[in-house]
Amino acid sequence: MFQGISIAFSSPLVALYLIMVLSTTIGFNLIEFTVLMIFLFILPLFIPLYYSAKKGIEWDYPVRRERIKPMSLVTLNYIVGLIVMVLANAREHVRLLMFTYMVIALAVTIITFFYKISIHVASISGPATYLALIGLTEYSILFYILSLIVGISRIYLKRHTIGQIISGYIASIIIALIAYLVYSHIAIL
Repeated sequence: MFQGISIAFSSPLVALYLIMVLSTTIGFNLIEFTVLMIFLFILPLFIPLYYSAKKGIEWDYPVRRERIKPMSLVTLNYIVGLIVMVLANAREHVRLLMFTYMVIALAVTIITFFYKISIHVASISGPATYLALIGLTEYSILFYILSLIVGISRIYLKRHTIGQIISGYIASIIIALIAYLVYSHIAIL
């Protein structure tokens, strides 16, 4: 059961759920939807799975140092996705979403050089914060509740300590808030 929870709430699948929530609430045009699917779901799913298969390591990267290269590639992917969104003249909430993912991924990658943070928890609580900031409170609460379940599953599976789970929450929530504030003051995006 706990392994199933970890798989169902891996970062790319959380992004897929978020895209579905936003599709039904705020909406996307075809270009925005396609770019989000590619850069938030498909490539972030493919990159770590390909890398783990190639290196013969577990899909959820239990060893901190093994996470750095795939996380860096996924972060680069988010940067490219943001650039594509800006060039495609995507709407504000879509650009903010890509910017938030990029900033959280960059920060989590940097943190991972020094400390093993829970990427599972960060990948749910960061988007939960984004949802709260854009006024989708009921979905934000749902994502936060799911993040608690995922955090418990990661501890039960002995993939993380309580401190790594808590740091995933704190880092992603603070970073999502900072991303929102920075984005609000950048005219070029």
